[in-house]
Amino acid sequence: MKIAQFIASVAGIGYIRGGGTIAAAVTALLWYLMMPDTLWVQLLSVGCIFAAGIVVSNYVENLWGKDSNKIVIDEVLGMMISLISIPNTMLHLLIAFIAFRFFD
Repeated sequence: MKIAQFIASVAGIGYIRGGGTIAAAVTALLWYLMMPDTLWVQLLSVGCIFAAGIVVSNYVENLWGKDSNKIVIDEVLGMMISLISIPNTMLHLLIAFIAFRFFD
């Protein structure tokens, strides 16, 4: 159970006020630093987070309630989807982050 909570809250970020925004910002930064420009790697990464998010979110929903603010893995996934196939520059990531938070 603790592992599911850890993953759903993205290493505890979900416990922080404004955790969704922080999780999206950390995701954008890690994407910039670590993600290659290879589309299949990006899609595979998104698929893994998608699958993990479904499993852990369904599991911790029984503890935290439906659509708990502690569950921020969906913010990570949404940010990752926003970053697929855009140029990996700080400017593009900043624009994607602002747009994602605005429309989220």
